[in-house]
Amino acid sequence: MTRTNKFTYTLVRLPSTVLHELLHALMVIIFTFTDILFNILRSAFGIKKKEVCRIENFNIFPNFKEGTLGSVSYIFSSGFQDIFINIAPIFSLIILFVYLDYFGYIVVDFHSKKLIEIPDYNFKLVDIFTPFIAYYLLSASLLSKRDLSNMLKGLLKVDTLMKLAILSSFIYLIVRYNLDSNANIVDYLKELFGIIIDGLFEIIDFIRANV
Repeated sequence: MTRTNKFTYTLVRLPSTVLHELLHALMVIIFTFTDILFNILRSAFGIKKKEVCRIENFNIFPNFKEGTLGSVSYIFSSGFQDIFINIAPIFSLIILFVYLDYFGYIVVDFHSKKLIEIPDYNFKLVDIFTPFIAYYLLSASLLSKRDLSNMLKGLLKVDTLMKLAILSSFIYLIVRYNLDSNANIVDYLKELFGIIIDGLFEIIDFIRANV
């Protein structure tokens, strides 16, 4: 690839590169604050503090030798945090989803079986920019090989599997509770407890079978 081609490629991908790296950085910052908060709680109970996860370096300039258009390096992260930091760019798809819903390209109804409907088309000025916005948001969501590798390393840690089992159970029940008009919070808490226990036994069986 010639210098001109490299410069053109970098320039075209710059908006998606910036968004991609910003989403990585934002997730690290979120975990920085959660670590600080939990360290305050640890101090109150006399428990040893965790090193605070934080950004070490933020870069939006390409390194063609390493095959990267940008990078975010961070330190003192747990396996659980590694997963969400490295998949953070996927949240640009949520931004795209909200954008399409806000400007009327789709209609979202969580109580409908179809969930998403496409209304009749009416031209709007924003239509001129929508293809470019959609392209950059989709491009920003693509995970690099390094993102996937770091995510898998975090996923393979036992404590991470336990935390994910609990988190996914909460998300599942919150979604169900909000969609069910006849929801009973006590029943959902019982169901949550059952899911967590089943998940922990599944993890134990997995460890026994593979260790």
